[in-house]
Amino acid sequence: MDLPLEDIRQMIQSPAHANEVLREHEQRFREEIASRERALLHLRTSLQETVMEYRLEHLPTLQTLSVRTVLQPPHYEVIPKALQERMVYKKVRGYALTAPSFFIHHSEVEGEKGVVEVCLPVTGTVEPQGRIGVRTFEGRPAFIGQVVGPYDETGEAYTAVVEEALRRGLNITGSTAEIYVKRVPDTPDPQAYETDIAFFLLPE
Repeated sequence: MDLPLEDIRQMIQSPAHANEVLREHEQRFREEIASRERALLHLRTSLQETVMEYRLEHLPTLQTLSVRTVLQPPHYEVIPKALQERMVYKKVRGYALTAPSFFIHHSEVEGEKGVVEVCLPVTGTVEPQGRIGVRTFEGRPAFIGQVVGPYDETGEAYTAVVEEALRRGLNITGSTAEIYVKRVPDTPDPQAYETDIAFFLLPE
């Protein structure tokens, strides 16, 4: 039972108190087991976590086919719907992509509560159609963390990027961009998706 020698000595000297000694030993066991289980949980969490790569980058100015819509979590389907709509329009018109597609989530500070702008960078002379507009994304500095894996892992990444930005003393605006570096259909395996989570920085 892994009894300490001192406990065994007490039981020999005072047999009437043997049950009390064993109960105390049982309690120590339970506390040790609980401590080990907490340590094991932290270990498993650490093994599952992937190290996120961070970088500072000045995002370029881009001409985009753009759809502005309202995002109402947890209903995120408006984003892939807008992306698909613009991809079809791009293909029909024969426009060429110049960069990965992305969406911008404007912060309330900029008076754009809940508004997202889904953008497809294209080159050449392009025309709007319906709710698909032609807008220029103005280049700006950003702090970026990259997520490798399926899209359901991007939610926690936002918190990680914010925490790292604050740790570095960076002044972020609250507006973000989610850039689809590698996605369907060119990357069919969700585990190989690459998504940049960008927080725009205040001008110095």
